[in-house]
Amino acid sequence: MPPSRRSGEAAGSGPGADPRVQGLALRTLTETLTRGDVFHTATAPAARYVAAVLGDPRTLAEVVDRAPQEEVDLGPQTPFELRVGLLAWLGDSTVEALRQRSRPYGDAEDLEAFLDLAPELYEAVRPHLDGGSPAAREAALGAVLPLLRLNALADRRAGLRDTLLRAAFGDGPLRLRAVDTLHSWGEDVSAFL
Repeated sequence: MPPSRRSGEAAGSGPGADPRVQGLALRTLTETLTRGDVFHTATAPAARYVAAVLGDPRTLAEVVDRAPQEEVDLGPQTPFELRVGLLAWLGDSTVEALRQRSRPYGDAEDLEAFLDLAPELYEAVRPHLDGGSPAAREAALGAVLPLLRLNALADRRAGLRDTLLRAAFGDGPLRLRAVDTLHSWGEDVSAFL
């Protein structure tokens, strides 16, 4: 039996659908599970959950992740899609995990548990490379690039080589991430430097 709703409350509404609540939940995710760049026991399960909800239409909600006092101090934040924030968290977390692989700040098993999800994360992120808003497509590319550095995804590299080359030759924010990925494949990246 589905959970009951209060009278007049539609599916997808309620406190969980409030963009401010969603934005602050995203902020809590990023601050709690990546604070100090330490991977925790909860990081891999959280990443698995994030991957599972990426296709949910509720992740298209426009959110902000500033606390009310920050909005007073810094001014209003431009809203962004929750999906973009979730994709960015996956990509940034993967970059950090790869950086720490030889010397983790926390337990190596927590870091490896996150990296072991690479095929699952890739399959969840890949559809967003070709669909959705330009910001979501860029965030998906930012999440896929570091995943493709992992040997577990070596068989998926060929299909995205041209995309990586375009990003590496471009001047966008993902250029260095694309160059690092190509370098990890053993490609000569001197033309990009």
